[in-house]
Amino acid sequence: MSNAPVSTIRRLITHRIITRGRLARRTESLARAFAHPEGAGVMGPDARNLLRTVLVDALVDGPERLDVVIARPDLKQLLGNASLPSERLTPALHMPATLEDTIEHLESRLSPTSLTEARPHRPTLWLATPGPDADVVHQTLTHLPTANLIALFQGPWPYGPTHFIEANGPRHLPTQNLNLLSRNQAAARLHIPNTR
Repeated sequence: MSNAPVSTIRRLITHRIITRGRLARRTESLARAFAHPEGAGVMGPDARNLLRTVLVDALVDGPERLDVVIARPDLKQLLGNASLPSERLTPALHMPATLEDTIEHLESRLSPTSLTEARPHRPTLWLATPGPDADVVHQTLTHLPTANLIALFQGPWPYGPTHFIEANGPRHLPTQNLNLLSRNQAAARLHIPNTR
């Protein structure tokens, strides 16, 4: 076996805290380690591996069960041609056909009227690849209650942090805030007419 350092992701997954001489397991899902109120992006050579790990953690392995919303193309991108997850995950795994359908699903599921129903909602993990639709996705996030929503996106995310995932885990974050700007935000700050 190689003497490679233990993966940061693996350490996050198996993280234990020593308290009063006992080992205590983590109490929150791995997704919460990357959560941000306006969503977070992941990119880099192992971004997909992280998203797979977060997906499995949210549905079966983690200490906290989450409902997961992911478009079928994104799920296929993560799992390849493997068969879809077992039907026992169906109540927690929501797989709309497209990103647009995913947005509609989230809007109906997390609308103020559906949240006031008698049954409590588990936290929801939204995994997506917004690409050029980042503005639409961000607009959706701003209209949804984010207290129980964790949005984690593949690719750079101009409205929140983007984590660079290397082969041995996440790269250390900068010590200062780094706010990535969309094209329109940069143009507005530079007082340039709309670039579209």
